[in-house]
Amino acid sequence: RRGPHVGQASLASGEAAMSNRLASNKSRAAWWFLDQKQGIEEHLMSVSSLGLLSTFVGMVTDSRSFLSFPRHDYFRRIVCNFLGQQAAQGLLPKDYELLGDVVRRVCYQNAREYLPFFND
Repeated sequence: RRGPHVGQASLASGEAAMSNRLASNKSRAAWWFLDQKQGIEEHLMSVSSLGLLSTFVGMVTDSRSFLSFPRHDYFRRIVCNFLGQQAAQGLLPKDYELLGDVVRRVCYQNAREYLPFFND
């Protein structure tokens, strides 16, 4: 015997609830999910599909070493490439000022606003 059927309306309302929940909270991922290109791209796709990518806190790391700087630059380059591909496909506007603002927010400003030790 099969369980109850989940209809399209139920799925849509669940997705809307998830989207609203993500919009009210900052999306975060453990650093090991963002440690390689495919994981970063998949996470960017899921954040942009379920909420606002511009509110994503960005890459986090467990490292306090000088060697973590290249990883953050790598992340920033992948974010730029992701947004550029989305704009080239017509999924985002080709507004470079807007896209640049999203990159600044995801790669710096959102984390600065989210983390308590940056807020005086």
